[in-house]
Amino acid sequence: MYSKTLALVIAPAVAPLASAQTFVVPCEVDIATYCNSVTPRDGRPAACLYAHSDRVTETCHAATTATDSIIEAFFDVVARTYETCATDIQTHCADVAQGDGRIMACLMRNAAEVEAVCVTAVRKLSAAMKQ
Repeated sequence: MYSKTLALVIAPAVAPLASAQTFVVPCEVDIATYCNSVTPRDGRPAACLYAHSDRVTETCHAATTATDSIIEAFFDVVARTYETCATDIQTHCADVAQGDGRIMACLMRNAAEVEAVCVTAVRKLSAAMKQ
């Protein structure tokens, strides 16, 4: 479940970089070993390799360094957004299940009552996901 959620969250963020497929050949063995059930589109193989970064070969690790940096930066944006919006999430979206952007959508539906700094953070996260 975690790996699927991870891929769904970060795949849109890494899709533009990962679409170049610069890591496919150097990571061929790692993809076959750890990511053989992943559909190869929308940055999913890159997300899978990131999820298994503690196990990949040195060759693959070297080939995925740029992608890993983008993923880590994206996670930083997600973490800052959740920190910024923690009170608003608890107040307005406590009954909303996590995943698939439901909490962010809830915050935007309640934007009139949500702290302005939270709305700004959600918009930045949304923009980061569309890049």
